[in-house]
Amino acid sequence: MMDNAEELLVRAEQGDADAQFALAEMYFSGNGVQQSYAQSFDWYKKAAENGNARATYMVGEFYQHGFGIPVDYAVSTEWFQKAAELNVAEAIYMLGVNYENGRGVPKNLQKAFSLYSRAAAMELPEAQFNLAIFYKNGTATTKDEKKAIELYLKAAKSGYANAQYNLAQCYYHGHGVTQDFGQAVYWYQQAANQGDADAQFALSCCYMSGDGIAVDVPKGMYWCREAAENGNPDAQFNLGTSYLNGKYGISKNPVEAVKLFQKAAEQGSIEAQYNLGICFYQGQGVAQNYSQAVKWFQKVAEQNIPDGQYNLALCYYHGHGVAKDYSRAVQWFQKAADQSDPNAQYMLAKCYYNGYGVKKDTRQAKRLLELAAAQGDEDAISSLDAMSSKRGAGYYIFRILTFPFWLVFQFLKALWSLVKIIFDK
Repeated sequence: MMDNAEELLVRAEQGDADAQFALAEMYFSGNGVQQSYAQSFDWYKKAAENGNARATYMVGEFYQHGFGIPVDYAVSTEWFQKAAELNVAEAIYMLGVNYENGRGVPKNLQKAFSLYSRAAAMELPEAQFNLAIFYKNGTATTKDEKKAIELYLKAAKSGYANAQYNLAQCYYHGHGVTQDFGQAVYWYQQAANQGDADAQFALSCCYMSGDGIAVDVPKGMYWCREAAENGNPDAQFNLGTSYLNGKYGISKNPVEAVKLFQKAAEQGSIEAQYNLGICFYQGQGVAQNYSQAVKWFQKVAEQNIPDGQYNLALCYYHGHGVAKDYSRAVQWFQKAADQSDPNAQYMLAKCYYNGYGVKKDTRQAKRLLELAAAQGDEDAISSLDAMSSKRGAGYYIFRILTFPFWLVFQFLKALWSLVKIIFDK
């Protein structure tokens, strides 16, 4: 323990609340002493009991986040309430967070709004940011996008990265302000410099598209890589696609692409889940594994994405990674076909034509082929041509020979209608 800590310890043990708080801070961060949440908590609590306002707030933080003790929102809320009564802005804000989310207290958005307003007036950027979201969405107050912008701007100027990113989004999309790509890029840059992954990815997109700044592919890929490393799934997917195809100055590397798709897929990126399924199905960058392909196609299909439904259906149709099951294949082909997927329409037509997993129905097969052909599907066009050519000369001879019988039938039909009219009179 350094001399400063030893001096603080002497004063702390004598009941000096400020010394107790300072010692707690040192143990919390490990600055000058061995880091210890247990020691830190003990000294924060002693300082709080001796009236130190910020120590009171920090005891709440320990219970809120579980620093060396179990999380207990009810207890953290009690401590935040005590600190709020001592006018600690952060405690007022955290009390608002708990009321907004129903942590340790019944959910109460009006109470949260009031607490955020109080903390925001004390210039706390986190509170200004949350209050801006309430105004933007009209939560517990009248919707007011201009007020939201005003609050985002205050928090952004204080260096709060989340506010900088949201403000940039408002400028980019023209929400509450006149659309201004230049301002969007400025605020994306401010947040990106602080490591905000969403802002880094957005900045990457601006460099790639030239929105608000000159196109600069190397810078675009730099920020895409930064965002991917910081966990942004969209950046991971885009970077993975670049590795898969060898684009934007990146050497083709399917193995690296699969790693990135995996990271993004596990965070719920539908595009990454689908591409990962394709890689497993085709053996790109990873050993071919139909079972893994089915797993990822299933996730995409269940989110009502036609590409996933079609590929999952193909797996059931061919028995790749699952037992061959024409009925299940038809079900998934149908879901994709209902969303106008031409590949699914063609394969569903094939099932109807051959009676695979469904009752044979050539008329339905033809209808589906016509739908797919109208979208330019070459297989459907070829199949329709083949169906037409099958009629040949025999079909037309049959129509000629049966034409007199058709005329007699039409004559009798008309005669019967005439008789009915006469008798009805």
